[in-house]
Amino acid sequence: MKRLASRLWRRLPGGAFARNVLVIAGGSTLGQLLAVAASPLLTRLYAPEQFGVLGVYMASIALLSGVATLRYELAIPLPKDDAIAKRLLQLALGLSLGFALTLALVLLWFGSTLLGWLGWDELVPYSAFLPLGTFLIASYQSLTYWAVRSGQYRTIATTKLWQGVGNVTTQIALGLVGAGALGLLAGDAVGRSAGITRLARGVPGLFRLPDVRALLDAARRYRKFPIWSTGSTFINRFGLQLPQLFMATAFGPREAGWYLLTQRVLGTPTSLVGQAVAQVFLNRIAEIRREQPQRAPAFYLGIVGRMALVGGLPILVLGVALGGAFGWLFGEEWSTAGRMVQILAPMFAAQWTFSPTSQILVVFERQELQLVWDVLRLVLLGSALAYTHWVGVGALGATAVISAAMTFAYLVLGVMNYRAVRQS
Repeated sequence: MKRLASRLWRRLPGGAFARNVLVIAGGSTLGQLLAVAASPLLTRLYAPEQFGVLGVYMASIALLSGVATLRYELAIPLPKDDAIAKRLLQLALGLSLGFALTLALVLLWFGSTLLGWLGWDELVPYSAFLPLGTFLIASYQSLTYWAVRSGQYRTIATTKLWQGVGNVTTQIALGLVGAGALGLLAGDAVGRSAGITRLARGVPGLFRLPDVRALLDAARRYRKFPIWSTGSTFINRFGLQLPQLFMATAFGPREAGWYLLTQRVLGTPTSLVGQAVAQVFLNRIAEIRREQPQRAPAFYLGIVGRMALVGGLPILVLGVALGGAFGWLFGEEWSTAGRMVQILAPMFAAQWTFSPTSQILVVFERQELQLVWDVLRLVLLGSALAYTHWVGVGALGATAVISAAMTFAYLVLGVMNYRAVRQS
């Protein structure tokens, strides 16, 4: 089996970059395909309202985990010295643990009030999952960047596959015994925890007490990441998660559950493969900047063109075709989610094409441009959604506004990325 795997590895097309993307994307896609394949069963075990609770929870921990590490994990692939990179990893893990413990205390004292004020009363009984999920995401992301630096792409792929297995099997098992929303949240937590131990074993001396001075030196050297990237990441993820949170607040858990299913079936696979491309792209573009910076613009355009051809066009076709079959696939009460998928297909295609290469702004240390774009998208999307809520547009009308605003924002991102690499 080892010889067969090695032979297949050598035969993968497109050079080292394409092979590494295929390996990480393969693990991500297989794990997500399990979730997609299980969705017709899960939508019959859980009601749209229970999926809505899961959607608000997932949006919340995605938002919180983006600031838990102060984004020091993004700097892990950059130093030439492995010792400095390890200090950055230890710093990111320590910050994520401290953030999760602080969040747990805040929720213990004020959780019911805060969640009630936001209109998410259904999440109050499950608020303990929020610090746990935040810590699991932040830790896995930090360890993944070390694995990217070390070229452990097959290890990353394996952990992503096991995440999908753990998530789906737990949700099905608890759904069969009628656990309700608790089953969905517990399955998500089990899935996110899978792979963290294996990635940690690949970091020699990770749990030794670090030299505090060396830790502070690394923090100071890469201080641009907390200064620029933390705020940018929060705004970025708030822009991404705003539609899910808006659906829950403006329309209720049923509509939020419909929107979550569109993300699970089409949006999440798009995002996962995009993350795989982004991780490999980050490592490769960092090498090009160090050794052959004049190649960076052509390399960027080549990747964007391939992403549009390989994924952008097929996503448009798949979204339109798949949306009409939602009622048959997932149950009649989910047919509205199918219409949402058709409306959101252009947004998913643009996200697939342009989002993964936004890491180029990190490598060329133009984080301020990322912040400008994140603010622009948030203002555009927030203003549009506020207007739709004011005039009383329904859930499908709000979905159309989301699709148009996000598609335009991703096109702007592509132009900004190219201008940044040309100027640098």
